[in-house]
Amino acid sequence: MGRAGNRIATVILYLGGPDEGGETIFPNAHPHQLKIHPERGSALLFWDFTPENYPDSLSIHGGLPVIRGM
Repeated sequence: MGRAGNRIATVILYLGGPDEGGETIFPNAHPHQLKIHPERGSALLFWDFTPENYPDSLSIHGGLPVIRGM
């Protein structure tokens, strides 16, 4: 975030999917963190800014390690 700039929206394309693990995690989602399991051929779209044009801390995300497969 900060002064480096940020994208308005993010699209993650899942070109493959492991048998276990590899989720995209949103640690600030309320009331609990959100984990999206990668499914081959699917996509995930989320906004990085609020409608008021402020960076949205709920959009902070990361990738969990693959446990089994790919």
